[in-house]
Amino acid sequence: MSAKRNLGKLETGVEVLSPLVAESGLQLPANATACAFSRDSSTLAISMGDGSVALISTPDAEGAPLVAGEADNEELNFKTVKLHDVAAVGVAAVANRFITIGQDGRAVIFDPAAPEAARILYEFNKTWIEAVAVSQATEQVALAAGKRCVVVDIEGTMLADIDIGSTITALAFDEAGQRIAISHYSGVTITSTTSPAEDLKLEWKGSHIGVSWSPSGRYIVTATQEKELHVWDLVTMQDFRMGGYPRKCHELAWTSDSDVLACSGADVITAWSFSGSGPAGRPPVEIGFVFGGTVCAVAAHPEKSLVAGGFTTGNVLIGATGKGEAVVAKASDGVPITCLAWSPSGRYLASGTRAGTLSVFRVADQLNVR
Repeated sequence: MSAKRNLGKLETGVEVLSPLVAESGLQLPANATACAFSRDSSTLAISMGDGSVALISTPDAEGAPLVAGEADNEELNFKTVKLHDVAAVGVAAVANRFITIGQDGRAVIFDPAAPEAARILYEFNKTWIEAVAVSQATEQVALAAGKRCVVVDIEGTMLADIDIGSTITALAFDEAGQRIAISHYSGVTITSTTSPAEDLKLEWKGSHIGVSWSPSGRYIVTATQEKELHVWDLVTMQDFRMGGYPRKCHELAWTSDSDVLACSGADVITAWSFSGSGPAGRPPVEIGFVFGGTVCAVAAHPEKSLVAGGFTTGNVLIGATGKGEAVVAKASDGVPITCLAWSPSGRYLASGTRAGTLSVFRVADQLNVR
């Protein structure tokens, strides 16, 4: 894949921050492992390596300003709550609550308005939880540890307990929340959350380290150990590979219309078009470029054809899936981005780093990229 070296940089190499993206930030007490906004966009939760979760109220929360003033880079107001004995490795929002997963084998659920009342949703027997996925449609939660995947409701009632027979790497619900895709060695297992016996096996040799289900329900995409993407079309039941990545594509994000899949793994954000007959035989749009950097986190805007990419250099770029133009939201600080998330309202973008630096960007409606 060719590199676009003129986006977001001057010829001298000095990074030009977009005036349409305002950044506020703070230093967390530990490294950020994942971040997510509540469904009403009022609260941002960041899981951390010390087992804590930081909670930040956004301007979408009535009477709770994101920052004390309007100046860029002013510190955010936040509080932390200890939820895990060891590292918290993931966070997700479902209904009006957050769920965190930890290396202690616990999935913890809490209301951001009363985090002190957090309770254990499910606990594996001293097994590190590898993945969590939630369905907003059914308010179900899927958790994976080792070769097991369990599905529970937000009260903790067991709905399904599935033994895949191979170590599970990632989970993804379909849009209706009726089926779940489970990636593992040699492919993907699709199972119904109501009738787990009715499994569909999508097979391809090798290790599949990530999975994503298009909002339309038509495509299943996995990231593989071989630095490729593997795609299954559930309508035609054909499958194909998409390669050319210098590194593994751990991160996958769909635009809301299912037309574009954004991926990590290169020095640009790669955006594959799934419109029409799909991406087979079509090159991706290449969005942005950071010299010496690799995209390690991606997030798609909830409504617009915009995607954000976080780089190993600490940069955050926001670009359009059409012609690939991009703007720089965060300059390089040499610390890799570990998490990236848009608020459901589309007003804010959050990023966290390995060093515990948190940034929240207010993105103008008229962001002029295409």
